[in-house]
Amino acid sequence: MKDATVATIRCQYRAELVSILLISMYLGVFLNIPIFIRKYYQVDESVVGLFLTDALFTVTTCCFLLCVTSIAGRRVLSAAIIAFTFVSVIASYYMWFFDVIIGYGVVKAVFGTGMSLVIESMGLGLLTFSSIFCLVPLYFLHRVAPNYQAPWLLFLIPRFLCIGLLTVCLILINSHYKNFRDPTADGRIPTNPIGVAAYSYVPINWMAGSIISVANTIANSQLKNKLIDPMDTYGFYPEIPLDDIFVVVVIGESARYDHMSLIDYQRATTPLLDKETNVIGFKGASCNTSTKLSLSCMFVREGGTEDLGPPSQQYVYENHVFSVLKNLGFSIDLFSMQSEAGFYVQVNADIVKIREEIGAEASSQGLPVIDDMLLVNQMTQSISKKAGKHLVILHQKGSHFNYSSRYPTEFSKYKPDCKDMHCDLQAMVNSYDNSIVYTDYFLFSLLERLRDKKAFLLYASDHGESMEDGKHFHAAPKDVAPDEQFKIPVIMWASDSLLENTQFAEGFDMLKQHESKNRIVRHVEIFESLLGCLGINSDHQGIRSLNNWCSRK
Repeated sequence: MKDATVATIRCQYRAELVSILLISMYLGVFLNIPIFIRKYYQVDESVVGLFLTDALFTVTTCCFLLCVTSIAGRRVLSAAIIAFTFVSVIASYYMWFFDVIIGYGVVKAVFGTGMSLVIESMGLGLLTFSSIFCLVPLYFLHRVAPNYQAPWLLFLIPRFLCIGLLTVCLILINSHYKNFRDPTADGRIPTNPIGVAAYSYVPINWMAGSIISVANTIANSQLKNKLIDPMDTYGFYPEIPLDDIFVVVVIGESARYDHMSLIDYQRATTPLLDKETNVIGFKGASCNTSTKLSLSCMFVREGGTEDLGPPSQQYVYENHVFSVLKNLGFSIDLFSMQSEAGFYVQVNADIVKIREEIGAEASSQGLPVIDDMLLVNQMTQSISKKAGKHLVILHQKGSHFNYSSRYPTEFSKYKPDCKDMHCDLQAMVNSYDNSIVYTDYFLFSLLERLRDKKAFLLYASDHGESMEDGKHFHAAPKDVAPDEQFKIPVIMWASDSLLENTQFAEGFDMLKQHESKNRIVRHVEIFESLLGCLGINSDHQGIRSLNNWCSRK
């Protein structure tokens, strides 16, 4: 009887291990087939050795993780298999068809982006893909044995085997990825090869991104109440009266400077701004590749954030430029077509309206619920109630995918445009350019309502966007993100009445000189440039001339 029981346990345990192995091969190999194929055409080294190492790495990691969860019993293992498969299939869909790099930035973007934006990035293709490829592992679930206690030796052997294989894989990866191990000719240190492998395949990429995201969120929440107040540190003060001045800061979304005719794009995507004499357009570089991460660093003084890693993780130590303006007596209103609640809370605005509230107001008037032009009305109402020394922050939907959802039909200037998730590259570019045309109209509409005031407007996109062959979207890990995800436009405008002030006029002339020299400006310079262009100074080097676009030094 005892021998029969032991035999049954061993049989059940073998069934569990076989199921774990099959699921691991499904997740680690099958769902990554297109990535293996793409890498085949990109590497110059021993392809067979590299692919075998990568495949062994992904399968062994999956086996180890599932073996760990099986310690808690069959139900936990079953739940883990379902969760791993469901998330991995969704991640694979975007990796297969859009070549999106899944990692920390994407995880942050998904959980930091409003649900409507997430839903808009889905479609029938994702639903069909997920339904088909999530059903496969369900077949194996019923084969997992019921709860039982396996002998310790039988229980530990496969787990120690996984640990040993993982160690071997890490050593082999470091050996095979020679291009990511040796410094380049100019001395730059390449990306960590293990990080490259981890970001390349499901389920390791999304799991690593999730762990880093949670850890970074906890760390930043602990730092939140310890942020250094730049007003206390640097002693900012206005050199000219600001009581009758209005400032508008527009946070763009996914816009690229090389798709704006204002900044030398061959298509006339900004025809209205092109004709404005007081508009200056810069090529810019974003501080990160996703909305949440860029919002954390783009308004902070250079040195107030730090990237630690690898992989790169962003930590914020200083408060942003809006806290300085608030301390200097500016009233602040914030209106947004997105829902980055964490950032909006930090601004400490007098009035905050996110898209749901603005949409509720619009629907009662029969207007489109989600449209950037609604922000124009909000700004107009905001400045009409103030005499000056007032800041309005507007956060666009801008050029976030799906691009064709960002503009009315009459702005479909370039055709054919892309109406669904899958279309050719030219249609996708056409749709993106049409969204830029609408942004041009949006910004022009703001200027029209500010002309009769002493007003200054700053527009900066949060990050760029990939639309090249085999590359799409944004939020790639900062260390490996393509250049186009950092290419952002920065646009500045001042009203005629504001430029009647000599100091403002001199600063604006400096902006024109920088524009003529094709200067690349950076997110991390916005803090000092916004204050500097408004005639605000510092006793303790709070505004450095190199970071102040309006500096005359």
